[in-house]
Formats: sequence, structure tokens, C-alpha cells
Amino acid sequence: MTVGGIAQTIPETLSIESPYFNPFGGPIVMASPDGAIVIVATYSQGTILWTGTQLAAPLVGRLGTTPAAGTLTLTGGELENLVTGTAVDSGTIIFSAMTPASLDSSGFYQGSDTIPGPVGTSPYPIGPPAPWDCSPVFMIPGACTETGFQSVGQFWGPGMSGSYSTTWGVPAFEFSSAVTATVTQSASASTVNGRLSSSGSVCTSNGGIWVGSTETCTIQPGTTWTVGTSSTLFVGSGVTLVNDGTIVNDGSVLNSGNIVNNGAIANAGVTFYNGNSGPTGTLTNNGIFANEAGFTFNNFATFTNSASGTVDNYGTFVHHTRGSMNNYGTYFNFGVTNTHTNTFDDYGSFANMGSGTVSSSSGATLTLECGGQMVNLPDEGYSQVQGCTS
Repeated sequence: MTVGGIAQTIPETLSIESPYFNPFGGPIVMASPDGAIVIVATYSQGTILWTGTQLAAPLVGRLGTTPAAGTLTLTGGELENLVTGTAVDSGTIIFSAMTPASLDSSGFYQGSDTIPGPVGTSPYPIGPPAPWDCSPVFMIPGACTETGFQSVGQFWGPGMSGSYSTTWGVPAFEFSSAVTATVTQSASASTVNGRLSSSGSVCTSNGGIWVGSTETCTIQPGTTWTVGTSSTLFVGSGVTLVNDGTIVNDGSVLNSGNIVNNGAIANAGVTFYNGNSGPTGTLTNNGIFANEAGFTFNNFATFTNSASGTVDNYGTFVHHTRGSMNNYGTYFNFGVTNTHTNTFDDYGSFANMGSGTVSSSSGATLTLECGGQMVNLPDEGYSQVQGCTS
């Protein structure tokens, strides 16, 4: 300010409301403690990235008519979009010290979440009847809305799979909750070795459903195919493998056909080639695809992570020459993503976590497309395409 013709700089403190207190784009308030300055603004970017979150709780229920109990442990990450009031989460799940002991298992979970708004708030028709004003509690001037949190998802593991739902209490930043889940248990995991071809023998001998007219093999929910350390699963050209259960690769997977993953795939093997060193082959991920630490997934063909899909890369994900990579869902990069000489197109959410790196060869790019967002945790960077219409 200028007083008596003399310019003076006077410091002022501003309290800035977090978008978490008022999701769906605003308004948020920036105000000085004395109320001399009050700024009310909407916002177009607002994300919260959780990583390495750990939860543990007792687990009780019934397996058929048999009482079941034990401990549930979750470790995962979540990316919340406060503009849209949505979130995605994924990670590992462990059933331990279970009674009966046959329920002891470890696997993966993946969910989608909504922050419920007032009734009629598009696109969420449910929620509290009106905004819950929390201004008196947190001493935030202006609007402040307490919200809940609703999660639904699926989990997979060797010999088991299921779905879950939970409703967090209001307010969502201080809550307790119970998770209700339905578990399907299979008799045992199948150790798979051989070529999945037009004969369908590898499919049916491992409990899959074979449709000869379309050369399609379906792994059923609750079923696990394990590729052993000295085994190879080869998906032949023209053959489609639909996974509604779990695939665990400890050996080699070579895909020259089509893999559609609606469940979980975990790669901890010496070889996993999509395209089998060539451009033939597609892998569409609608569930969770986890590349474990110390292992490499090689994409030579077409990899599509759909809007419902999650990729957890703890190892090295290499996108080779002539390959195609399109991310419409969520990609958590804890390890190394190498775009090689091709473009990695991000239409969804790409989150580069604290230990993650993105490398490339000459001409390669990781491109943010319309509708996409990128979060880079090491430098707290965030980017999103603005003003796109498609």
C-alpha cells in the first residue's frame, strides 16, 4: 500500500481452505485471520494421492455354514479427484491367521469410489439431503461441507476372489467403517504349462471354459492359474484368454493372441511378453495388472488399460518399438516405466510415485491426452489438459 506517497509492503497471513472440505469444484475460501481479506473461488484441479497406506482389522463371517475369522491387512494407494468427487484405489490384501486355515491367502484388490454429494448432485443421486456445514467445527469462514465416502471393488488371490463394499462415516477425514465382502473359494490353484491353441485342451484341463467357435478360454471367478518357475503359458494367435479369476506368473507368459483381464494378473516371472517379440497380440486390462519389483513386463504389441483398469508397476514396464500403450484408467508407477521409442498415451490418471522413474529412448514421449491427468510425487507436480472438448 501507499501511505503519504510512500510505498510500503505489509505482510499478511492467509488461511486457504483445502478442496477436501468442499469437493465438486468449489467454492473454497482464502481469508486473512482478521477478515480484512476474503477471496472465494472455485477450482478446476484438486487431487489427493495416498501411497503406502496400511490398514488392519479383524475379519469375521461364514464360509458356507462354517464360522470364519482371522485378520485382514491392506496395503495400497489411492488417487482422489475432488473436482469430480471420485477416486480409484488398489493394492495388496492378506487374509491371515484364518479359521479355517484354508482361507489364508494373499492377493490384490481394486476399487472405485465416490464422495456423495447433496441429493440430485450430478452424477450422484444419493447423499445427505443438503451440504453439512462444518464451518463452526473447523473455524473456516464461508462454506465448508462434511462428506462421506463410498467404496466398491473386487479382490483376487490364489484360490479365492470376491467383491466388497464399504461406506465411510461423515466426516470422511475422521471415521470408522465396516467392510462387507463376499468371498468365493476354489478348490485349488492350477499349475499351467503349455500352448493355449485351437484345441482348447490347456484350457479345459485347468478348469477353464472353452468355446471352440470363437477360440475363447475363460478362467472362472475364484480360479487361479499359476505359471510355475519352469513353466510357460503360450497364448496362440487367434486365441482369446479371458481372465475372470487370477493369473500368477512365476515363469514365462508369451502372448501372440488376445488376453482380456477382468480379474487380477501378477507378474513375478522371468518372462512376460505381450506380442511375443512381435506386433501380434493384445492385452486389455479391465481389472488389476501388477508387475512386481525386480521383474520386467515387455509390451511389443497393444496394451490397453481401460477406464476400470489399474496398473501397479513396481518393477520395469518396457513399451517396445511398434507397441501401442493407451491408459484410460489408473497407472501407479512405483518402479521404472520405459516408453522406449513409442508414445505412451495417457487419457486417464498416471501417478508417478516417490520411487518411480520414467525413462525413454530417442523420440519417445509420455503424452497427456484430453481427459488425462498426471501426478508426479517426487516434485509434487500435477498436470491436466485444460479446455479440451473430447
